Amino acid sequence: MEKVKGLKELLSLIGMPNEMASKVLSYDKTADYEAYAPEFERMHDRKTWEDARLDLKKKLGDDPEGVKILTCQLHEALPTWNKLLERGISKDIMIATLKAFVRYMTEHKVSYGYYGYDRDYWTQRHVAGQLFRIGELEYELHYAEDEDYNEIPGTENDEKTNWNKMLGFHIPSDAKLDMESVNASLKQAKAFMREFFPDFADRKLRCVSWLLAPNLKNLLGEGSNIIAFQSIFNIYKANEDAMDVKEWVFKNRDIDIKDAPEDTSLQKKMKEYLIKGNKVGIGFGSVPVWEEL
Repeated sequence: MEKVKGLKELLSLIGMPNEMASKVLSYDKTADYEAYAPEFERMHDRKTWEDARLDLKKKLGDDPEGVKILTCQLHEALPTWNKLLERGISKDIMIATLKAFVRYMTEHKVSYGYYGYDRDYWTQRHVAGQLFRIGELEYELHYAEDEDYNEIPGTENDEKTNWNKMLGFHIPSDAKLDMESVNASLKQAKAFMREFFPDFADRKLRCVSWLLAPNLKNLLGEGSNIIAFQSIFNIYKANEDAMDVKEWVFKNRDIDIKDAPEDTSLQKKMKEYLIKGNKVGIGFGSVPVWEEL
């Protein structure tokens, strides 16, 4: 597979808005990458990537729009993904995965009125080549702590040979959640894991999301795509107090619910539901059907 030749080509492939692309390329010309090399090296290891990110941001200094950290992460993502392309992973998967950077900036603009980048805490996975978008959904190679793994029903004792490997299952904000699309993604991902990461092909799929909140059944009813989507999961735990819906439904993690927008039917229903004192929260689920594919 032909490599991506440089940052400019990568920005074009993922559809970076011109306004941000010009800022990234401008900073790329002046960035002292040699000085950041110790942090870059640690950004590729899950055990050290969070400390590396924080140390790098200290070195970068003032970065109100997130352009510096965005440029550095893309700079490091490029060689990671070129190696994955050499292994045979398709450029389509690479592009779909790294388009997350653009999606997060677009969401920032919806929330705050201007392009900005504030998801660097999450995209370490993309930089290290540990997360892949396959069809509508994302799959993360996750080395779990004991408590993460053991809380999933059916993972104790005899399955502990490979106890610390599980697959994170993530739902991009632009994903289509009709069952045809979801099932297609699951099947494609299973084949992908068998080919490129066979140690993960038989691992549990684990998802944590507001979309799995059991309380949504009280709000949306059985005809909802979201409720149909929940049906593929074993939802084994919930946190009713989590307010992830502020970010993902109302597009602003800091908003007061009484000031939340009502631009969609979901926003209108949920705002009314929450103002009455009800809770949505988040759900924790595994995907039993994955094991049958």
